[in-house]
Amino acid sequence: MKHAGFDLVIIEGASDQPVLLWLSDGMAEIRNAKDFWGMTTDETESSVRKSFERRARTISIGPGGENLVKFSCVMEDGHAAGRGGMGCVMGSKKLKSIVARGDRIPELANPDELKKLTSKLIEQMTERAHR
Repeated sequence: MKHAGFDLVIIEGASDQPVLLWLSDGMAEIRNAKDFWGMTTDETESSVRKSFERRARTISIGPGGENLVKFSCVMEDGHAAGRGGMGCVMGSKKLKSIVARGDRIPELANPDELKKLTSKLIEQMTERAHR
């Protein structure tokens, strides 16, 4: 999302039909996802990339989220975000997937502080590794 130009996305309301959210170069667009509804998350990811953009990143729900299973997950490239039933929330909105694509390099709010923090963390990890 960050490379597509977004720090945060708030999704309000629900769709009557399956949709996905396309994020690219600072633009957000709701697109039809009826062809992806019923697919597993792996199938969805593959199909979405073929349909929209090969290098896009996706988070998707599978049949569990679509059927409002309370503990359903959101999947991203084989990794699950399962706490809180986010898959069920996306399913209740008929939101099959969020797809992001962008080449923007995120700006750092305070690069000097990041360098200091990074140096401190490296120092602490090195100390612990030598114990």
